[in-house]
Amino acid sequence: MLTERFWNPDYLPESDVVPSLSIFADESIDGDERQTLIAQDMWRDDEDLQKFH
Repeated sequence: MLTERFWNPDYLPESDVVPSLSIFADESIDGDERQTLIAQDMWRDDEDLQKFH
């Protein structure tokens, strides 16, 4: 499952917080220009995503 593969183990298992990578992936593939811009901003500014640069 995608969530299990990319879930950051530093988050508490009971956490309601969605990992940045999951949000980024969702925003990137939607095809909506506004969501693509949000994904670009996240890639540039999000601390969790900085680990993938």
